[in-house]
Amino acid sequence: MKNITLFTLITLALFYSCKKSNITNPSSDNSSLDKVSLIGKWYYISDTVRHSTNNGPLTILVTNNNYKNGEYWQFNADGTGSNFYNSATNIYSYTTSHDSITVTFPASTVNNTIVPLHSEVLTIKSISATKLSLLAHEVQINSINNNRTDIYDNAFFTR
Repeated sequence: MKNITLFTLITLALFYSCKKSNITNPSSDNSSLDKVSLIGKWYYISDTVRHSTNNGPLTILVTNNNYKNGEYWQFNADGTGSNFYNSATNIYSYTTSHDSITVTFPASTVNNTIVPLHSEVLTIKSISATKLSLLAHEVQINSINNNRTDIYDNAFFTR
């Protein structure tokens, strides 16, 4: 009887530890994120921007739940993409690594202002077949007083 109970407990533990999840987490062996789950058009649902100065407390700068103009990020299988935000479409290339996406925007001119080539690293907080959460982190150093400001933008998307 003791062996049957032990066998049942081990079987249940294996069953629950192997349970399939609907969230696709980046692999634990530091290989590339499964691009198949990322590929496609992701529409903004909401985002929240927080900031902290000199490692102080995080303060909410803005929360936006009013995406009604079809704002999106598009990830293509060939490592290119586009995003539509603030009435402008931008093209980019991207790579994935573990739980992050590095997006590189080419140099461009916006309103007669030259914008140099630049990259952003987006951390994938969660991804499933229909939902995506990305976190962008930017650091700004004030050249006058050397204050450090950390800006975090947590955005939520759906297909």
